[in-house]
Amino acid sequence: CKKVYVIAPAAFNSKLSTSQNEGNISVVVEKVLMAANQANMSWISIPTIGTGNLGYSNEDSARAIAKALTAFSSKVKQPHIQRIKVAVFDDSRLATFEQEIGQICRHGVSQKGPPPAPRRGFTYGSPKRGTAPSPPSPYSPPVRKNVDNDYDGIIPEEPESVSISIVGGSQSDCNLAMTDLSEMIDEWCVEKPVKLDIDADMVDIIRREAAKLSVCVKVMMENNKPKLLLAGMKDAVSDVKEEITQHMSEMQEIRARQREEDDICSQVQWLYENDRKQFTPYPPEAIVIIEKAYQQKQKMVQLSVSSFSRECTVNLESNQEVDQHTGRTRRIQRERKIVTGLEIPGHWAAHPSGTNYSHQLVLLDRSSSEYKDVADRFLSTADKNNCGLNPVPPQPNIVQIERVQNPRMYHRYLQEREALRSKRAAQLDAKKATLELELFHGTKGDVVEHIISEGFNRSYAGVAVGKRLGAGVYFAKNSGYSLPYAKPDEKNQKRRKMFLCKVLLGMWTKGEESMWVPPVINQAVSRVDRYDSTVDHPPNPSIFAACFRDNRAYPAYIITYKHG
Repeated sequence: CKKVYVIAPAAFNSKLSTSQNEGNISVVVEKVLMAANQANMSWISIPTIGTGNLGYSNEDSARAIAKALTAFSSKVKQPHIQRIKVAVFDDSRLATFEQEIGQICRHGVSQKGPPPAPRRGFTYGSPKRGTAPSPPSPYSPPVRKNVDNDYDGIIPEEPESVSISIVGGSQSDCNLAMTDLSEMIDEWCVEKPVKLDIDADMVDIIRREAAKLSVCVKVMMENNKPKLLLAGMKDAVSDVKEEITQHMSEMQEIRARQREEDDICSQVQWLYENDRKQFTPYPPEAIVIIEKAYQQKQKMVQLSVSSFSRECTVNLESNQEVDQHTGRTRRIQRERKIVTGLEIPGHWAAHPSGTNYSHQLVLLDRSSSEYKDVADRFLSTADKNNCGLNPVPPQPNIVQIERVQNPRMYHRYLQEREALRSKRAAQLDAKKATLELELFHGTKGDVVEHIISEGFNRSYAGVAVGKRLGAGVYFAKNSGYSLPYAKPDEKNQKRRKMFLCKVLLGMWTKGEESMWVPPVINQAVSRVDRYDSTVDHPPNPSIFAACFRDNRAYPAYIITYKHG
């Protein structure tokens, strides 16, 4: 809906003739049709005007609308309006309006003598089987409004603006309608902010659920934090806000449990002895329960999870499992996982022994080929800023380069890479997708440690650089583009840091500021298969908005440098 016309006809007056009362409605309806046609509207929907508080009968309203339709048709020979609908919400009124409007669709307004020849475009009803379809009619017979069928699941990225015009029989009628409308909006409509830790996927879900209650959702940044603004009817907005808060709380708990499960299962596994005297790993959910009990030095733990076929008691002193139903005893054992060369690069340094190791930074030797390769990539593109968005700072001088070794994060990245490789196999073979590139990312010094330990956070996508290509995490082919976004280190204002990252890109398309997630590739084929990333110039991109999904970038190196 692009435009709303508020009609303000005079109330039914018993002292006036029937034709005069009908004229109150037909005049304003005709004015609306003329205005909509002048605004190049392609269709318009008209309710059963006057049958409520104004006191008009169904017959009066139906005849008045029919007269307006005929008057409009006689005055406008080539209308922009292609379809006019009369929306009837009450079954008891449907027959009356169908009769009156149906006459217009078939013959025009009733007159003395034989009916005129049918006009082009006034066809009423559907063609019989086996006959050619009639030309599209600009006037449709009245239909009962079915609100549930209007929603097709496609939610606009931003709420559409709607223009409201007031049309009445006199200026005083319009003024009164304006006052009433303003009071209704103030009384029933509201905007409420919701401050939450959200990401792009959650925004899409929230918009979809809010649309079911006709609530608009705007997303803004406030103090580097995402904020939702809900707009709509008071009760609906309150319901949506409550649902969002509850859903986000549940999602945060699920994600926290998932991170904990991933962390534990990436470091250790618990196994039980099967019937063939071989040790088999417990499912991840069970491993987490046993390992947490082990770390808390508990002697016994009860195991009852949906992913495991039996309920049992695990004795952590005797390393045995006892089936609670059969009493059968099985041996168990704990193994610390060893990250093999298949899971991490072979040139990584050994992790420190005797420590609670999660990640480490390895200083590169300036004489090593690894250092020279990274330094050359950084320095050779430092003067290239293809987008011209920022002035390029003076040529940087490298202080040091460190390799980021985070096995847990790298393992997740490899899993996501294999999933993307499998998903885009056909496009990769046809050179229509790119699996992985090494790209630069400049950032503030105080968030470097967070990226090293936890990866890139989509919740703050676009905070520092805007959302020119959408709400992804931004990377650049040339270090020159990322230089202005690398802010000074708090401990040393002359030093700045930049990442050289491995980034999964898949299929990309041109980005736009309004994109919280990449668009669907082909609506006719799939309404859920979206592009994987967005770029500035698809044929030869230099800026990439990626990480619309978790674990699609790995910060491989930190380059510490200074200017001058």
